[in-house]
Amino acid sequence: MLLAKPGYQKLVALNDCPIYLQGTFDGFPRQEVKPEPFVQGGPRTNIWSIQEKVVRGSLMTPMYIDSSGNIDEAIKELLLCAEYPMRDLKISTNSVMGTSNITDFQSGVPDAKRGFGKYLRMAFVNCGITQLTMEVPHKSPVIIRADFVGFVAPNESAVVPDPSASGMMRRNLTFADCDLYLESPESEWDTTRSFEVKIVNDLRPFLAVRNYISTTDHPEGIAMNTSDIWATIKQSVDRANIYGEIDSMISGGYAGLNMVFDFGGVVKIEFPHCVMEPTEQPIEGTTLLERTTKVLCVFGSPKLDETEGHLISFP
Repeated sequence: MLLAKPGYQKLVALNDCPIYLQGTFDGFPRQEVKPEPFVQGGPRTNIWSIQEKVVRGSLMTPMYIDSSGNIDEAIKELLLCAEYPMRDLKISTNSVMGTSNITDFQSGVPDAKRGFGKYLRMAFVNCGITQLTMEVPHKSPVIIRADFVGFVAPNESAVVPDPSASGMMRRNLTFADCDLYLESPESEWDTTRSFEVKIVNDLRPFLAVRNYISTTDHPEGIAMNTSDIWATIKQSVDRANIYGEIDSMISGGYAGLNMVFDFGGVVKIEFPHCVMEPTEQPIEGTTLLERTTKVLCVFGSPKLDETEGHLISFP
C-alpha cells in the first residue's frame, strides 16, 4: 500500500523523524459541546456552547534501535517530549478525519457547518505527552505507549517520509536487553520478571479571554500542571534468594537512591529517590508466584527544565 493513501495508518513522523507503529494511529481533532440548562425556563437543555478544539490521541510502538546500535531518533524525540512536556512536538500523520477551520453554525446554511467531515493529511503541532509507558514484558518486545494532546496546524499539511526508502534497519529491544538495579544500597534483582516505567503529565489546553470578539475556537496554549513518574516491578518469588536480598528487596516505604532502569544500554531512566507502596503478592492459581511493587520517583528539585533534574539519558 502506498504511504500517501489514506488507509496507511501505521506510519507517522515525530518532529519529522519517521516511525512505524505497533498498531494504527489514533488521533484526530476533538471538540466538546457543552450543554447549559436554563433553569428559569424549565428543566430541558436549551443553551449550548462549543468548547476548545484540540487533538487527542495515542500511539504504540516498539522501542527500536538502528543498525549502529543507537536508539532510533523518533523514539528519542518521543522520550524527550515525555520528560519535558513543554518541548516542541509535531506529529505528522496520514489522512485523518477533521479540519482546522473555525467551527461555525448558521441556521439554514448547510455549507456553514465548517470544522467537520474533511479527510486529509494533517500535521498536529504544539503537542504534549500526557502519559507515556515503557513496558518490558517477559516474552515480547519492549513497547512504548503514549497519549498526547495538541493542536491542528492551521496551514501545515503533513509530510510523512518513508523510512524504508533510506535503507534504515531496525531491531526491537527485548527483555533480555534490559536491566534493573539499585545503586544505593547496591542491589540487582535477578528475580525480576517484567517492569514498566510510566510518566504522567497533567497538561491543560486553555482559551485566552480577549477584549474583542474572537473568531477562533483553538486554544491559545497548553499549561503544565503536575508531572508524576512511577514504575511497576514484578518479581518471581524465589526462596533460595529471598534471604540474601532481604535488606534490599522492594517491600514498601523508602527504598534508596538511584534506581536505574537500563534499556539495552541505549536508554537509561534513573530514579534519584525511590518510595514504594507495599508489595502485592496474591496467591492464586497454579502459575508462578509473583510479587508486584509500585515505585514512585521523587526528585531533589521540583524544577522541570532541560538544565537539571534529568530523568532519561542516552549513553
